[in-house]
Amino acid sequence: MDHVTTEFFNRYEPEIQGFLQNILRLGEPFVTGFNRIEAITSEWRTLSQEPAAILVEEPKRDHPIFHHYRFSVLSPKN
Repeated sequence: MDHVTTEFFNRYEPEIQGFLQNILRLGEPFVTGFNRIEAITSEWRTLSQEPAAILVEEPKRDHPIFHHYRFSVLSPKN
């Protein structure tokens, strides 16, 4: 699952605001963020999580979006 952190919506860098506007135009807006899935549901758990920053090369790694955009692997809590 890809998601953004809770702090993402409190950031006002032009890059982040532009990202939110562009994703809204695509019809898939981010309306909330979380740091771990357990914060919003008791049915799933986070197995692993990585910031997008680890997947990009320098100098883009320092871009504000990549520190708050996450990829998480989830598992049902059975």
